[in-house]
Amino acid sequence: MINSIVTGTGRCGTTYLAKLLTSMSYPCGHESIFNYEDENAIKNRLLKSDYTLSICSQSTLNIRYDPNKKDWIKLDEIIADSSYMAAPYLNWKELEKIKIIHVYRNPLDVIRSFLNDIKYFSQKTPNNSNIFNELGYENKIYNILPELSEIDNSLERACYYYIEWNKMIKNNCTNKEVLTIKIEDKEKDKKIIDFLGISCVENKFFNNTKENTFFTRKSKIKIQDIPNGKIKNDFIDLLCEKKYAIKY
Repeated sequence: MINSIVTGTGRCGTTYLAKLLTSMSYPCGHESIFNYEDENAIKNRLLKSDYTLSICSQSTLNIRYDPNKKDWIKLDEIIADSSYMAAPYLNWKELEKIKIIHVYRNPLDVIRSFLNDIKYFSQKTPNNSNIFNELGYENKIYNILPELSEIDNSLERACYYYIEWNKMIKNNCTNKEVLTIKIEDKEKDKKIIDFLGISCVENKFFNNTKENTFFTRKSKIKIQDIPNGKIKNDFIDLLCEKKYAIKY
């Protein structure tokens, strides 16, 4: 059984933290347990320690089609999993004593990445022609949050997802040991080390917080771009709660 879980909204640093922890001799898989599959498959994998390797666990995305790529983690060494798909299951009794790291990233960057880079939330139903949804990740999001299909504007859909996914994590972590961190926090390494009780602090190979974020040169999304209404107000409240210094 794993010792801890890293989770967030996706596009927020879960791949980075999996690699960072592994580099600190705390082997953390990426979506090794929690992925696009249904609840029964995920629980079976958890209970049997039947871990798997996501594409991100096998290499950086820059070389994921390289036939000579090498895995950066071994299945039999995994003691943690990092995945935004863990969020719906954090209240399972099997995870009662698991430590949780809830990672945030600038919400506007997360939304930009979802909309512009991997093209999620572009339609009122999941975009099955999207290569990044070929395994069913966006389908699963819509299954968990079916009200997304009732929102007309793609930017509002992305904002709603961001709000509700973080809220779900918080609600499912009642009475758990939780460390909430920003990926932009320069002190995050020390906070994680202290929280998990890691004795080895050497970062052997990795220190790229933008790993797997697909940064494009497209224009940034601004608060002013979000249609006025409850979703925008709730989104701004979350910005203030997490103390992101964003002008609007």
